[in-house]
Amino acid sequence: MRKTSSPSRLLVIERLLPPGSEPALDAVMKDIEMLVMLGSRERTEAEYRALFEQADFRMVQAIPLQDGLHLLESQPA
Repeated sequence: MRKTSSPSRLLVIERLLPPGSEPALDAVMKDIEMLVMLGSRERTEAEYRALFEQADFRMVQAIPLQDGLHLLESQPA
């Protein structure tokens, strides 16, 4: 039996904060809501890259979608 190797990918759909921006009131309110309800917060693309790296993944690309959402594609490092 021939084993084929296909690269694994992790896809995440998230809203990205703009890099280097001061947190706007809307972003702060969303952070508080996410922290209280889910134990999470909004992040920049750089913060997601660092988060993926901690989990031994490498972020390949961030594709803009509608309504400020992005598709984050990563692969095992």
